Amino acid sequence: MRVHFPDLWVLLYDEHVLFVELKPASELARPQVKAKYRQIAEQLLAQGLDYRLLTDKEIRQEPLFSNLKQLLYRYNHPASPLPTRNQLVAAFYLTESLPLAQCLERFGPDVTNTLIAQARLYVDLTQPLAPASLVQLPTGECHATIYF
Repeated sequence: MRVHFPDLWVLLYDEHVLFVELKPASELARPQVKAKYRQIAEQLLAQGLDYRLLTDKEIRQEPLFSNLKQLLYRYNHPASPLPTRNQLVAAFYLTESLPLAQCLERFGPDVTNTLIAQARLYVDLTQPLAPASLVQLPTGECHATIYF
């Protein structure tokens, strides 16, 4: 097989590297194309590399898509100043998670949304965001999701 260059090379929060391919779901419906990307995934896995294939349907699932659109501005225009890692750890001292409402009150909406968009705070974006949504510090691959 010839050399393949994935669409994205992502360095995750835990410094783990992930290769990402973005394709329309309609393209993957063709058996030849599906087989090609399955072979690529197998070869990368055999080399000890992680690979993820995302389709337009996966990216546009609700409420994830609406949540990402809401956070996109803060990803491109981060609030400042942002709390340091030590300040974030102190905020979560003695607790694994905080309600989103408490983070919004403590850091303000612009900073909280920037921290989530930058993956410095984790909240399950596959669920509608609400004041009771639980926010956590990212912990390696457990929260190694790519949003932007």
